[in-house]
Amino acid sequence: MFRVLLVLSLLSINFVYAQNFSEQYIKKLSPTWDFEITDSLQRTISPVLDSFYIKSSGVGFWEIQKKLRKKECFEELERFNKVLNYEQDFNTSEFDFVLLKMGLSNFALYQNQKIQYYQIQGNKIEESDLKEKYRSNKKFIAILNIIKEDRKDELVRLAKKQNADARFIEKNYSLQLDILFYKNGKLDLIYYHI
Repeated sequence: MFRVLLVLSLLSINFVYAQNFSEQYIKKLSPTWDFEITDSLQRTISPVLDSFYIKSSGVGFWEIQKKLRKKECFEELERFNKVLNYEQDFNTSEFDFVLLKMGLSNFALYQNQKIQYYQIQGNKIEESDLKEKYRSNKKFIAILNIIKEDRKDELVRLAKKQNADARFIEKNYSLQLDILFYKNGKLDLIYYHI
């Protein structure tokens, strides 16, 4: 009986964790699709382009953008959850983790002083040897060290500085990192370019 209760409690904890992470991710990204299409926003699009969208899809440019952004958010969340649910070696009683998305299909999951690399191709997820690919990238190694040292504030500072200089982003990066910090039940997102 004790084992049954233990298994049920662990399953319910995992369910609450997954729900909490997913809910926070959706809440953080919902402003990208849940916005009012004002007259001033509508004027940023050519009437010819908007008419084309209305004729081809039945709705205008901004309505299409809202639908696409919402769809992309949920697809991304599905990929994140695939990575988080794939690895059984991670301590499921501790839900603090850092998840890095590198490009479209490469991920690194850091938890309990351990990092694991994954690649998603179609519906298939597998462990990856991406460590070799990024080992020579000094900027990536520096970001990993900041994460390992639990210095999220430093990474936030660097990202803000980087984002303030649009020229840097246009000219000097080859990869965008989407970094998800999930600690003490709170999700933070950082976008950094290396």
